[in-house]
Amino acid sequence: MTKWSTLLLAALLDSPALYHAFVLHDLDYTTALVRYLIAVVVAALMLAMLNGLANGYQRGNDALARTEAREVAQQAAMDALEVARNNPALMAQVQGRRSTDVVPPEETPAEEKAE
Repeated sequence: MTKWSTLLLAALLDSPALYHAFVLHDLDYTTALVRYLIAVVVAALMLAMLNGLANGYQRGNDALARTEAREVAQQAAMDALEVARNNPALMAQVQGRRSTDVVPPEETPAEEKAE
């Protein structure tokens, strides 16, 4: 299926022949339409090459964006882990206790900080 951009570019490329055939009537309609069909093929090739060039740059940018997003996600996870380790209530939830339970003496955060 042909894209609209291909047909419009072909019409732009073939506009002098179409003008002479349909406005000035000094060119045969068949000749103008054959030139238009040739222009459609040329326009499709031109747009395919342009698309290929653009995709090459897009692939490089996508890989860079994925790498940067991965690094940001890893840093956010490390920050969240550090916050969780410094919060006794969150650590109690992770260990299966309620935050109102008495913390056994060997797990007291004050003693850990003293060491």
